[in-house]
Amino acid sequence: MRQLQFTSWYPLDRPGVDAHAPEGPAAVQIRVEEGLVDYPSGRSSAMVCYFYASENARETLEELFGDEIDQPGARGQGPLLFRFIEGRDRPLHHLKKLLYKFHTQFDAFPLFNQKDED
Repeated sequence: MRQLQFTSWYPLDRPGVDAHAPEGPAAVQIRVEEGLVDYPSGRSSAMVCYFYASENARETLEELFGDEIDQPGARGQGPLLFRFIEGRDRPLHHLKKLLYKFHTQFDAFPLFNQKDED
């Protein structure tokens, strides 16, 4: 069984999403284009979101990050990039492992996976 590989990084903007985001199921990672985000563990990472789209990754990107796609940097982290692994079970399982590892290392979920505490 071959190892899962993410695609190259693409800009999370209208041209990047239109040209590259898959219209099927996919595991998606999002990172800041430049710099790092500080996390409670005292460590920093470029990663700011992990998600799995069970039907259409392009539509899910637009639902979750429409503000960033239309205006890169809208969330105050500068332009963002995305990459993905298409497919169902294996990419989903792989993404769950990555998210668990992130939480273990950084003592928090990625910035845009955190729930608002109102």
